[in-house]
This record gives sequence, C-alpha cells and structure tokens, in this order.
Amino acid sequence: MQKVVLFFVALLVIAGSFGCKDAGYVKYKGGLWYKIIRSSSDTGHFATKGQVLKFDLTFLYNDSILRTTRGQVPQYAPLDSGRVPEPYYTIFMKVKAGDSVIIRQLTDSLFKMRPMPPFMKKGNYIVTHFAVLGLYPDMTAAQADQDKAMLAMRTRDSIDAIAQKSIDEKTIQDYLTAHNIKAVKAPKGTFVEILEPGSGTAVDSTKTVGVFYTGRALADGKEFDSNTDSTAQRKDTLFDVMARGPMQGGMIEGFTDGVSMLRQGAVARLYIPSSMGYGKYGSPPRIQPNANLIFDIRVASVDTIKRAQPGMARGGGAQQKLSPAMLARLKAMQQAQAQKNPPPAQQPPVQH
Repeated sequence: MQKVVLFFVALLVIAGSFGCKDAGYVKYKGGLWYKIIRSSSDTGHFATKGQVLKFDLTFLYNDSILRTTRGQVPQYAPLDSGRVPEPYYTIFMKVKAGDSVIIRQLTDSLFKMRPMPPFMKKGNYIVTHFAVLGLYPDMTAAQADQDKAMLAMRTRDSIDAIAQKSIDEKTIQDYLTAHNIKAVKAPKGTFVEILEPGSGTAVDSTKTVGVFYTGRALADGKEFDSNTDSTAQRKDTLFDVMARGPMQGGMIEGFTDGVSMLRQGAVARLYIPSSMGYGKYGSPPRIQPNANLIFDIRVASVDTIKRAQPGMARGGGAQQKLSPAMLARLKAMQQAQAQKNPPPAQQPPVQH
C-alpha cells in the first residue's frame, strides 16, 4: 500500500491541459482549481480522517491521456494529513463514494523549481480526473479489496493476452511479408532480422549484454526511446541487459528474447509483439496500448554475469574506472556515515 501513497506526490510533477473554462471550479491556492461532481444518488457519508480512499484516475494533457487506471487495479490511499499533500487532503475530505473530482493546476506553478518537459507549455494546466470508487475503514480492509482487484485483473489480462498474441503475430508476419523481410523467431515469440551476424561471444543465460538501441512503433515508425539518438538523454550510454530472464536489466521480455539469438558485434532488428512489450495498457503517451514494437540494436559487449566491482560504472559504451583518490573519498564518506548512524544493538534471542 505504500506505493499508492506516493501517487499523490507524483501529481505535483505531472502537467496537463483541460481548457481554461473556470465554470464550476473552486479556486485554491498555488494556481490550483478543483471541481467535485456529486454522484446521482448522493448517498453515504463523507470521507473521514484515517479512512482509505479507493479511486480510478486519468491524467490529461491537451486532450491526450497520459495515464489512466481505468480497467486496471484502482489506486488506494489513506486519508492522513501527514502522508497526503495538503491540497489533496482538504479536497478529498469533502467527497463520498461515487463522487468524481477534477483538479487543474498551472504548469507555471508546478515547474518553478524544475525543468518543464519539452512537450508542455506555460499557461496550461494539470488535469487529473478522480472517480471515487469506495471508502474503507482501515488499511486491512483496503488491502483485502486490492488483492481481489489484482487477482481479477491478472485473470482478465491472461485471457486477453492469449487472444492478443495471435493478433500480434499475424500483424508482424504481414508486415514482414509486405516488406520482404526475412526474420527468425526467437524462443518466446520475438521476430529477429539479423542484419550483421557478428563474430564475437554468443549470448546465453550466463551473460550480461551491452547494447545500443532505438525503439519505434511498428504501426507508424515513430521513435519512443533510444540511447543512440543525439536528442536522447541516454546518448552513448551502453545499456546492460541480463540475458537470463524477462525484465532483467530493466528491459521488456521481447527484448531479452530477441537478444538471446545474437552474439557480440551483431546488428539486428527485433519485431516484438505487444504481449511481450508494454501490453494492453501501453506506456502513454509514447507507446499506445497493444502496440507492436521495432528495436534496432547493436550488441556491443557480451560478458559473463558477475557482481559489479567497486569503482566501475557503465558509460559511453565502456567501463570507466574511478580514480584512487575518488575511491578513497567514497570510502571515507561511507565510514563517516557509519559512525553517524551506527547499526542497532543486537537483540538477545527469543526464548521459546
């Protein structure tokens, strides 16, 4: 449940737009406006301190959905003034189950102390729509409800994924045929077009693979991520992928599946079904729901998996060793921190 509390903090750094009409909104301090839309039944009790709020939410910017939990597991957050930022605490103490809340906040206010994302502009608003689904007396009751919701979603997603997998495979195969592309199928379903086979060490489950990549949507070819594009934040930073399983090294399953077919020096193009990518929810606004993906990759290194050594860091495609002076400084800082925060005294064993 701790993650859902952090959601409110995340609201303070996401911007959006919902027009500039103030009708029905109540002005709050800090460039924030809110509107409470009452349920048609308007029954039940107002939220009280200590209860746990259950809600769906949707973020909007220029009428585009940045994120939504509709159709997913709802959010849960305790109504505690010490854990929820003051504006939201005040507003949600005024709602009942079934109500909706719309909150707008100026980007000018949100980004005074931090850079504004390039696709956002001053004068626009954060717009977040909350649909209040329920109120629970305590965290125990809310956790039980969340567990049920997660089980239902996993069951539903498994059924949907089976159907979507067939659709994805046909879409990718049709694309390969139309473009006269020869590709092999990796063990779990990623299609791999090998452009240059490479001559170095082959990838296997004991290896860490360093890659350069650019990701695009199959449908329109639009780029969504890269560590080679000159405009990307991770330009020239080698990305480590553990070859031993899905999501190792922070990559999606389809990526590691395709990499498993390669060797050092290889240049390849991966065609990844949505079910092995970002699935039915996507990663808006860059990756749409059920989006099949293309990754252009170059395998720059294939190394035996081992624990990271002190003073070693990945960057620019090679390991960079810290200087002895820097290592000594880091060691001194660690010792000072240990003296400042000594470990708790060991407790005697419990007698049975």
